[in-house]
Amino acid sequence: MDTIFIKWIETQSKEFFNPEVDIYEVTRPDAGMENSRASITNHTDSMIGEVIVWRNGILELQVQSMNHSESMLFEYHELDDTVCFNDILKNYREALVSGSLKFTTLRKLNYDPSNI
Repeated sequence: MDTIFIKWIETQSKEFFNPEVDIYEVTRPDAGMENSRASITNHTDSMIGEVIVWRNGILELQVQSMNHSESMLFEYHELDDTVCFNDILKNYREALVSGSLKFTTLRKLNYDPSNI
């Protein structure tokens, strides 16, 4: 799954994030490690975020203010080969750009690719 995420980063991430969100760092998976990961770190003037995709299909993302160390968004997803990163990362991008989210309560997101 980490290699699928790297392909998305290489082919679609600039269009998805730009012009408002900078791509600060990309970490490529280590082919020699059993459970390697790929990640992308993004920032705006006031927010910083990171998305990590593990080889086993787990995605973790977090957004926090650069002025405060508290997280404003944390999501955990179990992915399969039909994942659409543009859909999964909508809240992540919104939090980075606006510094807030449209919802104010904790919510559980279930990604079911068969409903797309």
